Amino acid sequence: PLLVGFAAEPGADGLVVRARKKLHEKACDVIVANDVSAAGLGFGSDRNAVTLVFRDGREIPLGPEDKTTLARAIWRELLPLFAAASEGGTNVARARGRHLRAT
Repeated sequence: PLLVGFAAEPGADGLVVRARKKLHEKACDVIVANDVSAAGLGFGSDRNAVTLVFRDGREIPLGPEDKTTLARAIWRELLPLFAAASEGGTNVARARGRHLRAT
């Protein structure tokens, strides 16, 4: 199975460092991290921005976008990982090799 965590953290400085710590503490394969203190984004807004932090060291910033568009972008990035996990275990490297990011 693939484990995806979410980290709503205040402050962009150190966001990825804190997300990476949670990734290891919670044994996740990826953390979707967002800065909840960013003006005009997140709670109470129709827009948000996140950074996907992967166990293999990759970081993919997404947004700012409206939340529906952002949700689709997150899904596009994670879908290959779910497919790889259903093929016999989480294999981020294999999923990454066949995944072409949408432009």
